[in-house]
Amino acid sequence: MKKKIFITLLMIIMVLKGFAFAQIEAEQPIAEEPAVTEEVTEETAVGEEEKSGEGVPKEEVAVEEPAVAEPAVAEPAVAEEIKEGKPAIAIQDFNAQGVSSSEAAFISDFFRSALVSLKAFRVIDRANMERILAEQGFQQTGCTTQECAVRMGRLLNVKNIVSGNFGKLGELYQMTVKVVNVESGEIIYTDSASCPSTDELQLKTGELASKMAAAIGVIPEEKPEPEKEPVKKEITEKEVESETVNRFRVPEFPEDEFEPPVRFERVGRPPVFAREPEKGGIAPYYSFQFSEGMAFPAISSGSVSSDWFFASNLVNDAGFILKPSERYSLMVFYELKYTGPGLERQEGRVFSEKTIDHIMFGQLQIGITDRLKLKVVRNYMTELQRSGTDEEWTTGMYNFNRTGTDIRMELSNVLGGYKFSMGLQRNYLSFPNYFNPIIQAQMGAAFSEAGGFQDQIAYAGVISLTGKNLRITWKHEIQDYEKQKVICSSGTYSDTLLQQDKSSALNISARLGRRFSVSPVLILKKKSSNQNYLHFEDFLDISPDFQAEYYNYIQGSISTVVRWRIFPELELFCVPRYDRRLYTSRNPRDVNNIFLTRSHQRNNAIIVSGGFTRFYDKVSSCSVYYTYVKQESNMKYEKYTPYNYTGQYFGIRFNFTF
Repeated sequence: MKKKIFITLLMIIMVLKGFAFAQIEAEQPIAEEPAVTEEVTEETAVGEEEKSGEGVPKEEVAVEEPAVAEPAVAEPAVAEEIKEGKPAIAIQDFNAQGVSSSEAAFISDFFRSALVSLKAFRVIDRANMERILAEQGFQQTGCTTQECAVRMGRLLNVKNIVSGNFGKLGELYQMTVKVVNVESGEIIYTDSASCPSTDELQLKTGELASKMAAAIGVIPEEKPEPEKEPVKKEITEKEVESETVNRFRVPEFPEDEFEPPVRFERVGRPPVFAREPEKGGIAPYYSFQFSEGMAFPAISSGSVSSDWFFASNLVNDAGFILKPSERYSLMVFYELKYTGPGLERQEGRVFSEKTIDHIMFGQLQIGITDRLKLKVVRNYMTELQRSGTDEEWTTGMYNFNRTGTDIRMELSNVLGGYKFSMGLQRNYLSFPNYFNPIIQAQMGAAFSEAGGFQDQIAYAGVISLTGKNLRITWKHEIQDYEKQKVICSSGTYSDTLLQQDKSSALNISARLGRRFSVSPVLILKKKSSNQNYLHFEDFLDISPDFQAEYYNYIQGSISTVVRWRIFPELELFCVPRYDRRLYTSRNPRDVNNIFLTRSHQRNNAIIVSGGFTRFYDKVSSCSVYYTYVKQESNMKYEKYTPYNYTGQYFGIRFNFTF
């Protein structure tokens, strides 16, 4: 009887201990799957070792802590990393404080990419993290405590885990990172950084990563390039895809980088470099943009052709910044631009007009103090223009050459973070093919002396104030013509008075929002000229009409660039624009080319563009867009050029920039 009772108690004890051992195994999810999906054979080996229970005395099972119970389990998962001497590390999404969660996720992606590039850690990429945690039923949302971070690190089977905060306090963006050792649960490293603008976020994030790598990482010295492995290559590619802010950078102001798909304004603009080189370094720049589409204009009156046509635009830029010292830097770039047939915004010009521009630009920057910079710019431009298919590029009447110098003083950190600049410009424009038979006949010049009647010297003063989300620019320009004389009321040209044009323009740009951004632009311009106009209704007209101050006008333009980043790789955009030009003295003409004296000419234009942009990687993107143009004017004579029309444009644009 006693023997039976003893055997029964022994069986009960064995069953209870087996149940307790099964519970402990269930509480240790580390052994179920390694954090890094290396090979299935390693996972199987770990599982078999656990089932055998080798090396685990029965007396110690009930008191061992799950966090440090099985160091042998972690060895197979990170064996290759230990061999290389690089610790495995994971990065949590930073906590958002005063910013959106998506912005905080962007910064954590920045930090993860910076650590990958330093090669001091083996970084677990986001896709593997999310998959492993999902399989374990672990919710990242709300995981803000140190204990939760330790638990996440155990599930991911890494040595250290990084958590952090990203937020905005006043005008400063704040970043804080801390590293927790998963084994001990202790904080082994912490650091923070701040910056006043989003442009410096990537730089500050990289600095934080570099400091952390120097403190607790293993930076390879003898092996600059670690041994290539399929898993490491996959991680690198995914980390590159995570650099959303850098590769999908929203420009500071819409007119810097957004070109509505109608007509490109033919003024050379220096490129926006992503970074300046270090002392003694050089930063190259290249950009290629090509757009192709179909335009469908519809003329409401007159005899101008309204047949549909293909429209192409091409812009090719190449340049570099050279920085020999901290005080000096040199920027040089060349641009080749082809502007094909297109729909015009203001003032009727033929749809078939085409231009080719060659632009050379050089800028020397001198740092006088930490806040004050002097910029000296030298530019050269040649434009070839064709208005018809039979016209030669080299013989276009409006072909011109331009050489100019621009001197600017730039003062930073003004009025609480604004940048103030002031500059003077001088440009000389020559038109080698421009001639006017009527003018030359009246002035007594031979017809063989074609060219030079539009040659001019242009002087301009520019003042601008640029802040984080606001830019204000004012420009005043004077154009002095060298040969173009002023028409007198008698119908003859003045012997001494040369044409002079003056214009003033105010440009106000703003930017609101990041992922969903609205960027309004307001442009006001006033132009005056001492040139008058003599109007002949036909070649037999012997009493032409005289119009004084024919070229004076006031113009206003308002537009809004709306962008919505619905995914990191996809952006929607819409750009409505309204232009209005009012001539202060010019009378409109009817369909018979006769002046209407009761009103002044006015032109209105409405342009709406919309589409989407697909970003493929850091350097390439593709946009598909639609543009609607409607221009109205009380100028009804449209035998040669359109003033009243509607137009539609469907196009695709490819962009490659690095």
